[in-house]
Amino acid sequence: MVGREPGTRRTRRVGQLGVMALAIVLLLASGPTARAEMDATPNNNARGHTEPVVDALFLRPLGFVATIAGTAIFIAALPIFAITRPTQIAEPFKALVVAPARYTWVDPLGDHAPGGD
Repeated sequence: MVGREPGTRRTRRVGQLGVMALAIVLLLASGPTARAEMDATPNNNARGHTEPVVDALFLRPLGFVATIAGTAIFIAALPIFAITRPTQIAEPFKALVVAPARYTWVDPLGDHAPGGD
């Protein structure tokens, strides 16, 4: 530690985090411009289309969390469904578990068609 100034490592980490944050902001800021260019071409105006970067960094992790939360809610409510509506158990299962799982794992990156198709 002789000859070393205190806080040098911390300053370097803060600088690296600042550069990473700036890079993310610049990438996200270029999204509207890229979106406008894509909208100008035909066949890219489909409903359910999102930017792949936004999808991969934000929407897929949220879909994973929704899948886990939906599974927990379904398991907690399963006895009630089984007693009150045993023939309709598939409906809440599809809504709480299958739809978020399909969104997270099956849909192509950046393309989420409404209705699960």
